[in-house]
Parts: sequence; C-alpha cells; structure tokens
Amino acid sequence: MHARLVMYKFKPGAADAVYKKAEAGLGPILRKLPGFVSYEVFRIGPDSGVSVSNWQTEAQARAAVKSAAEWVKANMSADVVSAETHVGEVVFSHRA
Repeated sequence: MHARLVMYKFKPGAADAVYKKAEAGLGPILRKLPGFVSYEVFRIGPDSGVSVSNWQTEAQARAAVKSAAEWVKANMSADVVSAETHVGEVVFSHRA
C-alpha cells in the first residue's frame, strides 16, 4: 500500500471552509479513482492541515496527486497558501 500525504497552509480563517469543500468535493473524486483505500484530513493548527490518502499501488497514489491538484486549483486556490505533497510506501499500519 502507498500513501499520498499533503501538508496545507491556508489563508487565515479559511480552514473550516476548505475542510467542508474537500469533504464534499474532493473526497468523492478520490473514492472513484482506481486503487483508493482511504482519505483522512487532520487539523494541525488554526490555518494548517494534513490530508492522507491510501492507495493500493504507488502508481495509483501518484495519479491521485494529479487529480487532487487539479481539483484544489479549481476549487480552493483562493484559500490555500501552500501545499506540499509526498507519496511513499506504507511501512506498517495498525487498524482496529
């Protein structure tokens, strides 16, 4: 399994609106892509967040980077100051 991790910095006060847009718009897009496993978003500060999506293969995770970047640019570019994307192999995962 591979993960796509993105660290976001938002314009002050925009985080809640960004989270709602991502849940309603980006989540459904990612779910439809081949190899999708999961998608989670974390608030790590008042104007910053992290998203993690898991994929069956590295190629699928990298393809998701393109789809997500296009959606973010079209729907949230006014609220996102920066986004740093990483793709890597999931070394281990503990689940309930």
